[in-house]
Amino acid sequence: MLALQNSPIPATLMKAATWLGSEEFFLLLIPFVYLCFDRRTGLRFGALVLCCDAFNVLLKLGFALPRPYWIDNRVVQFATDASFGLPSSHAQNAVAAWFFLARTQKKYAVIRAYFFAALIVLVISLSRVFLGVHFPLDVFAGWVFGALFLLAFWKLGPKLIAWFAARNLALQIALSVIAPIALVCAAFYLRGDINPQNMRQFEAWLEAIKAMMSRAGALCGLGIGAALAQRFARFRVDGKLGKRALCFGFAFVGILIFWRGLALIFPADGEPWAPVFRFLRYVCVACWITFGAPFLLLRLKLLESSSSRRAAEL
Repeated sequence: MLALQNSPIPATLMKAATWLGSEEFFLLLIPFVYLCFDRRTGLRFGALVLCCDAFNVLLKLGFALPRPYWIDNRVVQFATDASFGLPSSHAQNAVAAWFFLARTQKKYAVIRAYFFAALIVLVISLSRVFLGVHFPLDVFAGWVFGALFLLAFWKLGPKLIAWFAARNLALQIALSVIAPIALVCAAFYLRGDINPQNMRQFEAWLEAIKAMMSRAGALCGLGIGAALAQRFARFRVDGKLGKRALCFGFAFVGILIFWRGLALIFPADGEPWAPVFRFLRYVCVACWITFGAPFLLLRLKLLESSSSRRAAEL
């Protein structure tokens, strides 16, 4: 790891690479796939990324292992990350997300897509080690857990999504609220042997809880938004690139309003009820992406209404 940090690779380049596995990047990629590529693929992609990241938070809390610069002063810290180290969420999410997208490509392009996905995963993973925020073992564990999660999603995801789509609206909304809250409860349960007197360890636990509130809130919003869109905002991705870009730009403005705007209004981290309002903020963001933006875009005639009449479909 120290050898990699002493290489001539610029830190700026590595920060750009690590951004490809960040929350901000996926806030752009998920609505892009959903509104500009394919609605059903976008929903599944969003569910995959959010569930995989929530799973990563639980793993971090379960292992509660340090980051390199916590225990070795020789490691130069080029980035800041207060949560626990193993497994790397960037590596784990990159494996799940990019190989999922690679599989959605047409048959003649699948091999090339898999190669491209592997290259992105490698670049993101190396950047985490270079920036001093992960051991190589953290990255390797991220690959393993990301691959296992993706395989499980490919196997069980279609059945669970079909089952969810066949429920009535009230039950869909109830499940969309209960399941994320269960994830939050699991995160609190995994506090384990974390010592509140150890400030670094306690701050890492707080950071993990903050991350779980974000992921759980987004999952809640995605479920509610998907349920509402299934009935009131069914659309198909069509039209020229300019029209698709306009749809994405419209959605992006809403994302900024809910993601950054509400952050300025709601209680800041450390204040009472801040975790609850963080949860609600991400509910709004995900619900806007999956339902609010398509609903308005349909009425503005920027999206085409879906001709499918199958109710039990997401």
